[in-house]
Amino acid sequence: MLPHHIEQEGRLVRILAGCVLIHAAEQAYAHMNLVQFPNYETAAHVLLPSSIILLVLGTLLVIWGCAAEVRIRRDISAKNCSSSSV
Repeated sequence: MLPHHIEQEGRLVRILAGCVLIHAAEQAYAHMNLVQFPNYETAAHVLLPSSIILLVLGTLLVIWGCAAEVRIRRDISAKNCSSSSV
């Protein structure tokens, strides 16, 4: 079992990394739309799939970090309620 502050940092890192990946997905999609005519096909073949992959991975990391945060807070709340009722 890891100390509480290390577990908390891991959850925050997941959320922040997910946000960075979502931002990178948005940037890849925006750059794909900014590329001019002769290179648009090549850019679309590379940047569209990569933006979708980045978006999915970023969303999964954010959901994972938030779910871990909710679970930990629920456990702490349950411990506080059980100790105060004794």
